Amino acid sequence: MFQVCISEEAGEFIRGLSEPEQQKVVRIFRELQWYPQTRHLRMKKLVGRDVFRIRVGRYRILCEIDGKQQRIDINDMDDRKDIYR
Repeated sequence: MFQVCISEEAGEFIRGLSEPEQQKVVRIFRELQWYPQTRHLRMKKLVGRDVFRIRVGRYRILCEIDGKQQRIDINDMDDRKDIYR
């Protein structure tokens, strides 16, 4: 089982979401613990970076996966129009 670690920036963004949106994000974090059996999340590796993207409605989650330490670091979460800047 993987450990999911959330950065301070991502945590602040999540706290600013509405309750239903927060519940969606928490559900995804729980499912990430079972990586690599999370194909239904449709994670996509970004070109030129060791970062993966997960879509949650109009929001995007950027994370790094360390298979040796079985750890997933949630680096950032933001609106889809702002996340890649």
